[in-house]
Amino acid sequence: MQPDLNPQQTVTVGQNIPAANPFGEGQVIYVQQAPNSAPTVIGILTCIYGVIMVVVSLLGLIGFTLLMDPSSEIYEPVFDENSSIIWMTGLLMLLSSAGYIFGGVMITKRKKIGVYVTWSIVAISTAINILIELIAPEISASDPNSFGAGFNMIVSIVCAGICGALIAIPLMVQGSNMED
Repeated sequence: MQPDLNPQQTVTVGQNIPAANPFGEGQVIYVQQAPNSAPTVIGILTCIYGVIMVVVSLLGLIGFTLLMDPSSEIYEPVFDENSSIIWMTGLLMLLSSAGYIFGGVMITKRKKIGVYVTWSIVAISTAINILIELIAPEISASDPNSFGAGFNMIVSIVCAGICGALIAIPLMVQGSNMED
């Protein structure tokens, strides 16, 4: 009997076990699941949101200078009386917007710290919004379309919860390969 020139190969998935083949070991195939794209998508969306918020924060600071300037046509005394709170809040929101960009970059790089940083920024921003509503409710009450400080606080908390859940998606998705 002649030896077979095309011997059958035994395929073992994920293990390196010698096959029952007299001509050598079996072929080894490692099957890797493709990484999930959720961290990349959420990270990019977080970065985009951070960039938009940086621009909005800068425009807001410029706009509030006009509202606080007595020689301006759109001067509002309420904003002038609370100028220190407005400036402090504007600068904190500008810094938190930069934090969103940093967190988004880290999420895109599949680092868990990005999710934690972004959650922290959402919590800090929500706390600042609630404190502003408690300290100076006349600022939001000066808007005729406002429903009041209580409504604004509830909306802020609900929006923070939704944002926090969206940011957590990379941690919840199987195969996202998030690293410490």
